[in-house]
Amino acid sequence: METVLKHLYTLLVVLIGFVIFRADNMGQAFSMIGAMFSGICASAQTGLLLAQCLTPLTMFALLLGLVGSTPVLPLVCRKVEQQTGSVYVCLRVLSYAGALALLLVDILHLSAASYVPFIYFQF
Repeated sequence: METVLKHLYTLLVVLIGFVIFRADNMGQAFSMIGAMFSGICASAQTGLLLAQCLTPLTMFALLLGLVGSTPVLPLVCRKVEQQTGSVYVCLRVLSYAGALALLLVDILHLSAASYVPFIYFQF
């Protein structure tokens, strides 16, 4: 329990430090910190901004980050190492799967965009 509190305290200090260095002056920093800890003030503008920010690509990245921040990868590698005897097989398969997933997401993102930087995607 003590380590959890240490982590939360560190995150709080870093978060407030980011706000202080981001703000133009201390008045703006205090208003930002107040808005962060006073609760959610939902309005139509907030909903519109949230809808613009939470694109499918952003939600995919958040989900991938959430899964990546858990101990899933070491557990999978440990299981594969027990079955095959080598952790390199697991890492190679996961790296290929990750590269393929990024390629598919990038192709989907490029095909949905109105501006296509590659000439071959226009045909």
